[in-house]
Amino acid sequence: MTARGVFIGPIIDDIDTISSRVRARSKLGLTDLNRILEDFFKELLNLIHKANLVNLNEIRRNTPGIDLGDTTSATKSPFQVTSQTTSQKINKTLAAISDADVKLYDEFYVLIIGESQTKYKLNAAQVKRVGFKRRNIIGMTELASQIIASDIDTISAVYEKLRAELQRITVELEVAIDGKFATSLAGIVEDRPTVHRSDASLLFALDEGTGLFDSREEAQKALDGFIERLECLPA
Repeated sequence: MTARGVFIGPIIDDIDTISSRVRARSKLGLTDLNRILEDFFKELLNLIHKANLVNLNEIRRNTPGIDLGDTTSATKSPFQVTSQTTSQKINKTLAAISDADVKLYDEFYVLIIGESQTKYKLNAAQVKRVGFKRRNIIGMTELASQIIASDIDTISAVYEKLRAELQRITVELEVAIDGKFATSLAGIVEDRPTVHRSDASLLFALDEGTGLFDSREEAQKALDGFIERLECLPA
């Protein structure tokens, strides 16, 4: 297997895992995408396109029509990030883009966390106003194709990004069944070890020759203090 093949298989699997979680949420009407996904795809797109996208919702809440924007690269391209695949959603996005942003940016994209439709019925007037094309609708299959076509350094960086973020993202996107989640952060974070404390009898017995402690109770107090200080140390 080539070096590219080592990375590409897991990348496709990880993207599919994220898409599957989003798809499960969408079936329940949960089409909102929280900040973690916007920021994740911002960083992923920056790696793929060598871009400088920023989350516009951090600058002004719910920027109309776009979530991510890049005004510093040679080609200024913003993205709307959505889990909705319909023509209605695309048309609503195009209509929401302001005339000021049309002048500011070069080409607009809609990134669908899932699979794009084969055909779209787009509003001709909005398409012309924004300068939008069908190829500007990017589903996860198209995104994977862009990654595969990248150089090996980019593919490796995307692989590392997905490895670092996947578990946290899938936990964030998990849908509760009967009020319970199949996984939680408790499965990711290492449990704090249980401390079993003795009554310091052995410590006091070993100390008889030195006279450090006057009683077993005094030895136990010193031992408890030592354990409490150890508990404050990072695991």
